[in-house]
Amino acid sequence: MGLTKKDIKAALQTHFGFNEFKGTQEKAILSLLGGKDTFVIMPTGGGKSLCYQLPAMMLPGCAIVVSPLIALMKNQVDLVRGYSEKDDVAHFLNSSLNKGQIKEVKEDLLSGKTKLLYVAPETLTKQENLDFFSDLKISFFAVDEAHCISEWGHDFRPEYRRLKEMMEEINNEVPIITLTATATPKVQSDIIKNLALRDPEVLISSFNRANLYYEVQPKIKKDLTVKWSCPQKWASEYWAVLEKDKVIKTFKTEKEARDFSGERKIKRMLYRGCSAFKFLEGER
Repeated sequence: MGLTKKDIKAALQTHFGFNEFKGTQEKAILSLLGGKDTFVIMPTGGGKSLCYQLPAMMLPGCAIVVSPLIALMKNQVDLVRGYSEKDDVAHFLNSSLNKGQIKEVKEDLLSGKTKLLYVAPETLTKQENLDFFSDLKISFFAVDEAHCISEWGHDFRPEYRRLKEMMEEINNEVPIITLTATATPKVQSDIIKNLALRDPEVLISSFNRANLYYEVQPKIKKDLTVKWSCPQKWASEYWAVLEKDKVIKTFKTEKEARDFSGERKIKRMLYRGCSAFKFLEGER
């Protein structure tokens, strides 16, 4: 396409409101926009999705994104729609939709309004879907959670092994981008071989997370464990005590959290609700 780094930064701001890329995002996007098969290995939270979402917005046609989980598809579609003024910019097509909803999705695809279509691998096994997709202008294929392809991976999905033949039936000329957070060298090789990636650009990000600290401690007596543990290194699921906006310790129960904070005269405490951390009433 002849796009420059300045062009894609401008598009990043326009479509997603960000000013800068993270890690290898920019390289992955330039590779895909250049029509090259691309293999992205990036830790969870590193911004893998943007590597295909931005190119999909910039390229003519619709990108088909293979994703293993219905919940993950919905989350990604909601995210893209949240940045756009139009809901038809992204859709998913899977077994959770009724006939009326499927008809609506297909109408948006035929009209050219949709830039991202998320599908389960099983969706691509249906011949009627393959025939329908073959008549669309496809910008590229994206395979999310690509480790599911590998028989050597920890989350092998047999349907993923058939993706290449289904992609070839739809359009064998467009590029493929594969993305995963977990791929040993053996799994990487298996993914590249199974999808027959053509001289792919392989981009592996560092898995060092400077904001995370890992520590294993022997369990002593409860009071001694608390005494000798560095409090701001703790992480858990439910109750958390904060000091100067940093989580210093988390607990399974509210009583334990209140006892701990009371002893140290810490007033700020929050809990994790169904979808996000929230402060307790009157404890801000």
